[in-house]
Amino acid sequence: MPNEREWGAVTTRLDQTIHTQRNMRMILDGVVADTHEIRAEVARLRIILRTALSVLAVTIAALAWVVELVMR
Repeated sequence: MPNEREWGAVTTRLDQTIHTQRNMRMILDGVVADTHEIRAEVARLRIILRTALSVLAVTIAALAWVVELVMR
């Protein structure tokens, strides 16, 4: 059976461990939130890139059509 001093040391260590675990949980939650924001940003950039490529393809096709009309 632990004496009062040992019991106090164990209690203090447990409190420190609980505090450390809470801090780690907060850090992890922040990293998860950052990850969600980054994924949303990447998805937005993909949409912008696909739109730009589509506009470029249509523009090239229109220019090719104009060149073909001029060459006739």
